[in-house]
Order: sequence, then structure tokens, then C-alpha cells
Amino acid sequence: MRRGLLLALFCWVASSVASERIVRVGLNYSAPWAYSNEQGVLQGIDHDIVFQALSAAGYQVQIELFSHERMLQKFKARELDFASPIAFDIPGAHKSLPYMEIQDIAASLTSANLNVAQLSDLGDKRVVAYQKAIDVLGEPFALALKPQNYLEMVERDRQFDLLFSGKVDLVVGDKLVLEYHSRKMYGEGQIRIHPLFAKQTYPAAAWDPDIIKAFNQHLIVMQKKGDIQALMRLPRP
Repeated sequence: MRRGLLLALFCWVASSVASERIVRVGLNYSAPWAYSNEQGVLQGIDHDIVFQALSAAGYQVQIELFSHERMLQKFKARELDFASPIAFDIPGAHKSLPYMEIQDIAASLTSANLNVAQLSDLGDKRVVAYQKAIDVLGEPFALALKPQNYLEMVERDRQFDLLFSGKVDLVVGDKLVLEYHSRKMYGEGQIRIHPLFAKQTYPAAAWDPDIIKAFNQHLIVMQKKGDIQALMRLPRP
């Protein structure tokens, strides 16, 4: 009888500990970083990095994908324990080591043969960008634009619809994301890349410093083993 009670108590404690180690993760829904395939299975570069690092640390990882703005809202409301990527300081949150290298670029149609070599070349162009791009890219970008020729939107498909229908001249966004969507929607070689912005490396953030400490430890191991570069090179359907 006593042995049975001890076994039941052990199982209850183990279950409690395991449940306490669940980490609710929010990622920005943006292929090839984090997205779902046709079967609804989550995948992507950032998805794989975060899942592997936190799983190796012993956490039960529960990942959901959101628009970046929605992800930040849920994280700030503490409905998420961990979020990536994070471009701004969030009071009370702890940042990881920077690991997610992003280069924002402008993309035009190859057939348009546009010469866009510097920010000042944006002055007479119609531009669509991702939500809060001006906040991320800063004043030099904002000053180069004409407000009446600029808009921001979340939906990547709509951005490309505007570009390929000739309603805008340029799409501004993450190089990997724009290349992925252009290739998937329209085929190879349809867009021209204009590297107007410097590369930035972004961290993740969590409310619990122990989660960040564990994530950083396993992130460093992955970097040293070349796992992150391997995930970057992996073909993403």
C-alpha cells in the first residue's frame, strides 16, 4: 500500500515538474523562418533553431505562429513565455544572444530594370513594406520616402500582387522572405534585389531569465557544431 502511494506521489511530482517546464513560444509567421507546410506541420529556420535549443534544455516546447505585431501583443500580455524575433527592448523581458541574421532589402521586378542603389533613389518610387518597417529601419528610410507613395501591410501575398500588377515599384522586406515568396509564387529570377540596408542580427526574448540562459547555452553549442548554418542551407519547400 505504502509502495503504491509512493509511486503515485512520484508520478504526480514528475508530472508537475514536467508541466512547469512547458514553454509557450510565439514566432513570427514568415516563411522560410517559421511557417506551416501543406499538411499544417510547423517548420522553418527560426522554428527549428528555437525548438531544438529549448528541447535540448529539457523544456516541452509549444510553438504558435503569429504576425509580428500580434506576437508582440501576446508576449507583452504574458500569454507567451518566449518570442522571436525581438527588435526592441521590452521592459521586464530578458533577451537572448542575437542569432537571427536578417537583411532587409528592396525588391523590384527584374523586367522593370530599376536603378535603386541608395536610399535617396526611393524618392520617386511607390513602395510597400512590412508592418512597422519605418520603426525598424529608422529615420533615414522614412525621410527618403514620399508619404503618399508609401504603405505598410502584413500580407506578403498582397505585397507581391501590388508589385507584379505594377501598382508599386518596390517591396521592402527581409531578403530571404522576399526571395522565398517570389520563387514560390512566380518562379525563379522574377525580382531584382537592391541591398539598401545593413544586416541586423536579432535576439529572442523571455520573461524567465533561466529560459534565456538555457537557450543561450544550447544556441552556442548549435553554432559551434554548425547546426545553425546547416538549417539556413536546408531547402525550404
